[in-house]
Amino acid sequence: MKKLLLLSCVEQFYPKINQVFGENLKNMNVLCIPTAAYAEDNHEWLWPEIEIIKNNVKSFVEFDIAKSDEYGLTAAIKGKDIIYVTGGNTYVLLEHLKRCNLKAILAKHFDNDGWYMGASAGSIVMSDDISYVASLDEPSKANLSDTKGLNLVDFRIMPHLDHNDFVEGIKEIMPEIISDDKELIGINDDQGIMVKGSFIKVI
Repeated sequence: MKKLLLLSCVEQFYPKINQVFGENLKNMNVLCIPTAAYAEDNHEWLWPEIEIIKNNVKSFVEFDIAKSDEYGLTAAIKGKDIIYVTGGNTYVLLEHLKRCNLKAILAKHFDNDGWYMGASAGSIVMSDDISYVASLDEPSKANLSDTKGLNLVDFRIMPHLDHNDFVEGIKEIMPEIISDDKELIGINDDQGIMVKGSFIKVI
C-alpha cells in the first residue's frame, strides 16, 4: 500500500507529525534526498528543515541523487522506513528522479511498508505533471524531455498558499490551474496531505 506525506514545509508541519507516525518516528530510519535544494543558488532554508527530522529519528542519511543512479539509490533505500525528498527546484528534482527510476523503486519500498515524505518540490513531483508550477520555478535549470510527474497521486498539489514569497505568484496562476480537469489540493506551510492507499486526508 502506498503511503505518502506531502507537505509544504517540514519545519512548520512538524508539530502535527505524530498524527501520521505517532511515537514510531523515533525508531525510523530516514533517507533524505536534498537534490532539489542543492539546485538552488541559496538553500540556507534547508538546514532547519532537515535538522528537525534528523534529531528525532533513529538514523538519518543524506543522499544526493544527482551524483548517483538507479542502482545507487536502490542500495541507499534498503532498510529505510522513510524516503524524505526536500523542496527546491522541481524541474531538476524530476529530472534526477526519472533518471534514477524512483517510481519503480518506490513500488518496492511501499511493499515493504515504507513511507514517502515530500516537501514542496518533493510533493509536486508526485502528481501527473509539474508544468503548472513553471512560473514559480526555474525550468531552464533542468534537462527534461517532458514535464510528466511520477503520477503516484490523482491530484495536483499547490504548496505554500500562505508563504509571502509565493502567494502573489500562486494567485496569478490559480485561475488557469483550477480550470483544468485535474483536482488541485492547496496547502499552507503548516499543513500536509496524508495518503494511505486510496485514503486522502489534509492535516
